[in-house]
Amino acid sequence: AFAAALLSKEQAVVMPVVFALADVTGLTEFSGRKSLRQWVGRYAPMAVVLAFYVGVRLLLFKGGELSTDLLAWPLGPFWSYLYALQAFFAPFRGLVYEPPVSVWLSLPRIMLVLTLAAVLVVALFVLRRQSGKAVWFWVGWFVIVQLPTANLLVQEAHFDERYAFLASLGLLALLGMVVSARWDAKAVRLTVLASGVLWAVSAAFVSLGRRTAFSDDGAFSRQWVTTNPRSVIAQTNTGNEFLKQRRYAEAEGPLRTALDMDPEATHARYNLALALQHQNRLREAIAEYETLRKIAPDYNLDYNYGVALDDDGQEE
Repeated sequence: AFAAALLSKEQAVVMPVVFALADVTGLTEFSGRKSLRQWVGRYAPMAVVLAFYVGVRLLLFKGGELSTDLLAWPLGPFWSYLYALQAFFAPFRGLVYEPPVSVWLSLPRIMLVLTLAAVLVVALFVLRRQSGKAVWFWVGWFVIVQLPTANLLVQEAHFDERYAFLASLGLLALLGMVVSARWDAKAVRLTVLASGVLWAVSAAFVSLGRRTAFSDDGAFSRQWVTTNPRSVIAQTNTGNEFLKQRRYAEAEGPLRTALDMDPEATHARYNLALALQHQNRLREAIAEYETLRKIAPDYNLDYNYGVALDDDGQEE
């Protein structure tokens, strides 16, 4: 199961640590004083799988994926955990895809999130004698499972709800523990029922608010640009959608915006060349193709570049 999980999503790399946490906190039959040999025997199979997995990735990516962002951005992990809390307690109604800090950080939301988190911490403190081991396990779950996407390593998108999804199971479990401890009280049951209905209705509104963004690729890209106009990928995808619809003049704007932000955005430059070529602006298109050849010599552009040259009378 661990091997299959690794091949499904890289986040599974932390699962041996989660299992070890369950052992250390006394939640499993293995808990208690064990010899080093017993620990090795328990975790050696997963260590072998993990070593093989890391070896394959090193062969594929030469270790380039293991560079860190911490020196340039030491607060990256802090923002990651704060975003995960916000995504759990106070998600946006509309789709806000892979947002930078400037887009998702909202003082009213953060104040609400910190208040709710503080209430949860106080409630758990009251229950510490009753459920101390499980509390530490689920707190550890939230911290550990979030780690692979906590901006410790360089990652293309610094934040997204999908990163926090699995980690948020720890928060849900902690809430469940608080409720379970007071379940015999009628007022608690009524409060939980009302909260559950409110949560379900709120989730439905979130889904309704996002449905149009998932109607097709174009709608998704337009929503992405609306919430994060500084995303090179979002601008490139929007231009590409206009290109597919043969709206060549409209494609030019977002593609140039993408190139203004990142002159080495190869897909944006190639699509811009195509948009110019379809408008019969051949010299401009050829200039973009030639720039792209210098930036990315292996980029597959020869056919359309050749057609542009031929149409421009440069048959040789």
